[in-house]
Amino acid sequence: MEQFRFNIRFDGLDADDHVIDMRYFGEALIGLERTLSLGLNTLATGSVPSSRGKLVLAIRATPPRDGCVQFDAVVEMSKGVLPLLKPVLISAGAKLAMHIVGAVVKRWAGQKKQAKLEVEAMLDLMRLEKDDRQREREHIERVIELSRPAAAQIVAPIGRSCESLSLAANDDTTVFDVPMAQAVRSKAELEVGEMETLVLRVDGVVVHSRSLKVEDPNEPGHFVSAEVRDPAFTDGENIYTQSVTKMLEVQAKATYRDGRLYRLHIMDAKLAA
Repeated sequence: MEQFRFNIRFDGLDADDHVIDMRYFGEALIGLERTLSLGLNTLATGSVPSSRGKLVLAIRATPPRDGCVQFDAVVEMSKGVLPLLKPVLISAGAKLAMHIVGAVVKRWAGQKKQAKLEVEAMLDLMRLEKDDRQREREHIERVIELSRPAAAQIVAPIGRSCESLSLAANDDTTVFDVPMAQAVRSKAELEVGEMETLVLRVDGVVVHSRSLKVEDPNEPGHFVSAEVRDPAFTDGENIYTQSVTKMLEVQAKATYRDGRLYRLHIMDAKLAA
């Protein structure tokens, strides 16, 4: 039976000790299977399968590898795959799978532009004509809209039992981190930005929750919480615990709500010059 595979890996927190919370891990596997099955079967057949429809692709998993929380997802093809698409799935199926999951998670993390880029990357790999491309785009967008519950399952361990989830196909990797996971899980419509350098004034430190209260650099007088994901926060007295009233230059991801800064996630910091 013809097949392709790609790598799934959890990093950080419990995963650094090569374990992960079983309940959240189980949720992630269910969400990944639901998204991949719906998305890949849609690409393989040219239509979104019904709940009772026969699937032409099966999603399975290899045993976890020793020394880390990672394994391969194996996608096996049976009869029913459109002949024109079968060679594409054989040659580029792993990348298509990575882009499908990326499009779903990024859409529900508020990264709508990035999600659209994932969709276009899929269409490029499929090398479709203009009319077929638009029809397939609509199918994929339908899959994304149906996959919000699955997106929340996919990111269930992130921020709770691991720091990130990565999917790797050949030399390409997509990473989902804590800001994205929190946005997906939120009932509010949030938007997660890219990593950037910010200069922040610290107003307070909450040690037990590894968080700072900082002033919005674009809106004086507006203060938001900043979660510190930097391991240095646990090193006794450190740049964060001694930062009250000081200016820090940080590497951070911002989360926005209705266009206004809502939360920051800080990955690294130093005293601002």
